[in-house]
Amino acid sequence: MTLTRCGLAAFVAMAFAIPVSAQDDAKKAVEKLDQLSKDLQALKDSLKVDDVRAKAISIEAKIDLLDREIQDIKKDMKEIRRRAGEIPSTSLRPEFDSAAPRGQSWVRVINTHPSEMSVVLNGLSYRLASGEERLFRVPTGQYSFEVLQIPGAHKSGDLAAGATKTFTIYPIQ
Repeated sequence: MTLTRCGLAAFVAMAFAIPVSAQDDAKKAVEKLDQLSKDLQALKDSLKVDDVRAKAISIEAKIDLLDREIQDIKKDMKEIRRRAGEIPSTSLRPEFDSAAPRGQSWVRVINTHPSEMSVVLNGLSYRLASGEERLFRVPTGQYSFEVLQIPGAHKSGDLAAGATKTFTIYPIQ
């Protein structure tokens, strides 16, 4: 019996010992899981920080690139202004200036009629208000001129380079 009692006691002791060691293992496993969870959360947080850092670096690089491009544009503008200062320029208003380019002449039309008049100069029609005076640039050579409201008022001829021909529209009396 003693052997049976000892065996039974050993068996009961083992039965109670297993849950205690399993409980310890479970506690350790839970602690490890908690630690792994904390480590995973820390890793996620560091990834967020790294992602923000990478985006910030990318934005800084783009800003630097834009800044360099702006500086290049400023440099180009300074060069253009410098070149423009070296080359003398003249602004012409062809409808008022008498200097005609090579191969060009002028036709001046003055409307003294009390109403608006329509004229055809070299096939193009123009309207002139009462009292209006206009200067038209035309090619050197043949010209044709007609006042549409006045029958038989068709004129034509030759113009030399730089010459000005003047037509005045008078009221018929």
